[in-house]
Amino acid sequence: RVQLALNGAPAALAARAEDGAVWLARREERDGAEETVETEVFRRISDGVPMTITTRIELRASGRTREVDLGDVLLPGTEPLSLTTNLPARLDDQRHLRLQVMAGSFYALVVARTSGAVERLASARLPAPWPMQEIWVWEPNNELRQVELSGAPGIDPAGTSLPEDWRAFAAYSLAPEQALNFSVVRRGQPVV
Repeated sequence: RVQLALNGAPAALAARAEDGAVWLARREERDGAEETVETEVFRRISDGVPMTITTRIELRASGRTREVDLGDVLLPGTEPLSLTTNLPARLDDQRHLRLQVMAGSFYALVVARTSGAVERLASARLPAPWPMQEIWVWEPNNELRQVELSGAPGIDPAGTSLPEDWRAFAAYSLAPEQALNFSVVRRGQPVV
């Protein structure tokens, strides 16, 4: 049994949910509150053995609290390493990122690694609210190898909303199913 008192006076419980949860205050539902989720997606590809891909998803949501399934946010041929976010979230067995969104601005950071040699990376077409353009940056490791990139148009990182510490790298704009191709020009340090 639960009894509620406000300022020392007995009060009725505000609400009991179907799952048995007890709410101490009635939540006012705003009539006509629009439920939207907008996303921006940035990917940092860091050269290494293996390569790592850090996907940063910026979310802006309005409306009530709800679960949003963003789909398989990992690139094909990669395996997840970590998930960091300021929302309740999980990456399920199908690699779908599910977030409990509420009104406000949030982020999710998913780090993955490649599972072999990489000649090409491409993102899949995902349903809304996934954006129609992603911004990718390339973080080279010239001590390991020199790589030439092709397949996507280069853009000025200063003209984007990339995280500040990612703006020092070469940036590319990719549409769904568009690929970034990797061609190794040289391995190791050049002999002088």
